[in-house]
Amino acid sequence: MFNHNWRTDNELVDSVLFSGMVQGINTIMKESVKAGDITEIHLSDGILLINRCKSSPMACILIATNTTRVIVDSFQRFADQFYLKYQNSFNTSDVSVFSDAKQIIEESFPFIPDYRQDVNK
Repeated sequence: MFNHNWRTDNELVDSVLFSGMVQGINTIMKESVKAGDITEIHLSDGILLINRCKSSPMACILIATNTTRVIVDSFQRFADQFYLKYQNSFNTSDVSVFSDAKQIIEESFPFIPDYRQDVNK
């Protein structure tokens, strides 16, 4: 699982646990409601956007406090570029193959500052 966090004060729980939880919620809803995959999960203080790859069992998830059309479009652009660039790497357990994905993030979300860099100045 590739993970990028723009802030240092908001680290996620274990990535394996998180991805399993999202997959489990999606499977339960898909089988019980029979209305397709979950694309958004709204929380009281945030939103999860979920973009599933159509050609492989991969998904990109963006966690944000709120969304705008610019963020949704940028997330779609990121997911499309990520799937295209790494389509031959999805079956590996070596996450280091995704180490240069930060470039796709910077290109897709140039308007979001990386607060982790500010801490190190």
